[in-house]
Amino acid sequence: MFVFIGKPRSRSQNPCARSKSPGSKNSNKQKNTNRQLVDSYLHEISSNSKLSVSLDFMGICAFSYRKITFVIEVPLEPKSGFFVYSSFDGDASTCKLSEKVDAWNDWLSNIGKLSRVSCVKAGKRTVFTLNGNERDIRRREIFQKTLEYFVEMSLKLHNVLHPTETKVVKKVCLTRTPVAVA
Repeated sequence: MFVFIGKPRSRSQNPCARSKSPGSKNSNKQKNTNRQLVDSYLHEISSNSKLSVSLDFMGICAFSYRKITFVIEVPLEPKSGFFVYSSFDGDASTCKLSEKVDAWNDWLSNIGKLSRVSCVKAGKRTVFTLNGNERDIRRREIFQKTLEYFVEMSLKLHNVLHPTETKVVKKVCLTRTPVAVA
């Protein structure tokens, strides 16, 4: 189930930290292209599901899947791709998660994705991040599949961190019908 839950603010998108570079209108247009693409993809994904999700003016949105919160962020900088975050209670360092992250990155590479995942401890939480490569947002189907893969990996991470509260992990589909990626 794909449920919209709000739009958090991102520290990396602090308006005071942004610098305006001198340049043409094309520079500003290029900066917004990834946001426009991702936002249009989210609208299309939403039209095939039971909710309405879109990026806010900061390039951020959040949704919930099987009671796990996911945050999508699209920075302004050209060629920066996109980020997806999930976080969990618990310390990932105790469960040899680096081996799993390495395996997931190998798997992403083997299926032709340039996006990569990482995991860090943040206080008493573990933050799982997908650094989405710009190439993985060229087509909606590729973006959607990349996002679905990350949701699936997050469910697996949840099960590693919380073995007594396991969630069923199967192919994740954020829309009523699966997308095919050639």
